[in-house]
Amino acid sequence: MTRKSKLFRLAIFLPIIFFTSCSHQNISLPDKNLTITILHTNDMHGAIESVYDDDGNITQIGADYIKALKYSKENSILIDAGDATQGNLFAQRSKGKNVMKIMKAAGFNIMALGNHEFDYGQAILKENISESGLEVISANVLNQDHTPFLKNEKNNGCHIIKEIDGKKIGFFALTTSDTPHQSNPDNLEGLHFQTEAETAIQQVEILKKQHCDAIIAIAHTGSKKSAEIATIPDINIILDGHSHEKYSTNIGQTFIQQTGSSSKAIGEITLTFTPDGKFVISPRIIEANQFNALGLHPDEQIRKMCEDEKEECRKLYSQVIGKIDQTLYGGNYENVNINKLYDSNLAQLVQDACIFAVNKLVPKTNSDIVALGGGGGVRKRINSGNATRGDILNAFPFENRLLVKKISPKNIYEVLKPGFKTLYKDNGILKGENNAFPCVGGMRVEVTIPKSSPNLGDSDSSPIQKVVLLDSNGKDKKELNRDDDKPELLLAINDFMAQGGDGYPTFDKYETIAKGNEPTGDVLIHYIEHLTKEYGSIKGYPANMSRIKFIDISSGNYSAEISVSEKFNPDQVTVDGHTTSEWHIMAGGKVIVKDLSSGPHSISAWSNNSHQEFYVNNQIGILKASIYS
Repeated sequence: MTRKSKLFRLAIFLPIIFFTSCSHQNISLPDKNLTITILHTNDMHGAIESVYDDDGNITQIGADYIKALKYSKENSILIDAGDATQGNLFAQRSKGKNVMKIMKAAGFNIMALGNHEFDYGQAILKENISESGLEVISANVLNQDHTPFLKNEKNNGCHIIKEIDGKKIGFFALTTSDTPHQSNPDNLEGLHFQTEAETAIQQVEILKKQHCDAIIAIAHTGSKKSAEIATIPDINIILDGHSHEKYSTNIGQTFIQQTGSSSKAIGEITLTFTPDGKFVISPRIIEANQFNALGLHPDEQIRKMCEDEKEECRKLYSQVIGKIDQTLYGGNYENVNINKLYDSNLAQLVQDACIFAVNKLVPKTNSDIVALGGGGGVRKRINSGNATRGDILNAFPFENRLLVKKISPKNIYEVLKPGFKTLYKDNGILKGENNAFPCVGGMRVEVTIPKSSPNLGDSDSSPIQKVVLLDSNGKDKKELNRDDDKPELLLAINDFMAQGGDGYPTFDKYETIAKGNEPTGDVLIHYIEHLTKEYGSIKGYPANMSRIKFIDISSGNYSAEISVSEKFNPDQVTVDGHTTSEWHIMAGGKVIVKDLSSGPHSISAWSNNSHQEFYVNNQIGILKASIYS
């Protein structure tokens, strides 16, 4: 078992934990307990408005409820651990500006800088911070002269001290040093990312000298790096982000908590200072479905700000651009980011769209065309039915452009390797999510995955057993020779990946044949328009089709458990569009679907011509599923 898997077996709700504060003995002690509440979010990715299901239950915790929660707590401080301003149309329309304005109005006190805050460029980022008035910090993002990138007239850009009833709570922020591989390099020109541990040591010493009673790191670094930061003395709490995990744990004397992503939960940490100079930490993670029971009334001002912004989005993005026969899967579902571990029908459609675009950029070419994208760029599903421009751009919120490179079969084997570098299998299930997981077009790949974390990025070994070219009908055409170094293929790839994004090697050494002018979201839009015009709808992309074949991964049939919503009584179940008799209803709204072949499936439960949809895949551990939302 890896260190990480041991770490996160702990429960979300922990027993009360005692810490000795770093306050100096010459500070007078209170004669009664003082309670301070830290509320925190991370990786909201534009999910700033409240969303409800058909039964009125909250499924996404909006800023209107977050503000209500904050002001229901005496002595509360509200923190965000980064990646708030990018990820959907709500954020994209104003390039993050209105998200920051809403956060400020909702009472957020401090925000850490996430890697995706750079996606609109440095100038827009600083403009958003200035206009919103939100205090955004990061101690390890430095200018060329080693001054803090975010230093301004309001704060030093590195840390902030909040004082409540004589108690000083020191916050410093960190941004993942992997940002140069996770945002377009053009947006990072002139910046230096100091290592997280080195920066944390420096910031702790500064805050100790200012007699802080508690030191809290806001770390947009992910669970693995946060675990390393936790070994640094005198850090009491780490508010984690970046890895989209939901967990609470202790490492030594440091408590760490992260709330997942997309506003599905919010963290609460209560510090109770006792007269003897110590404090007690009481943590919890509040799920969206628990908010109704809290009896809070959403803030009307914030709700209206969100509604106004959503209306502007509707005006811009509601145009129907095509029809889709089956849901196209991607993004986070059941605590798994599908395309960071597995191929999906949406990923395949995107890469086919890139090949379609290359045929226009390089007309009458005699070369075989293949396409490569990173799974981290597929952010959401696209539902079956009429697809709007907004549906497409919500799934692909990035401004990446298409490049066409000339490349050899040997190089194809080489450039695919980083996409599998973190993958391993645990009891027959794929683990090790990776933004670089390959989405491919014009080819299929056969892979062998080791039984433990392979760290392939540091070795000469490769898990890739075979790469096979596909014809226009998706049938095998020919196997590529891994020793063939003659550049005879055309590769469609976005400019972010071509510059080394997501840990891929830079593609500078390969000749550029053509450049596209449209974002990849628009490339997909044009392809969907084309297919709808030609065939009436998008067909031929079933959920159970994959262009990445894993050898020695779970191959037997399996059963899946789906949870239907209240008052929904299914009378029919379909699997990948075909009616099945292998299902039965259990108590509590559970439906068991049996005899599924290994791999992904789209399941629909039907009742009176309405249906609820689910995605399952035993190879990535999704055996139980709720409504796909």
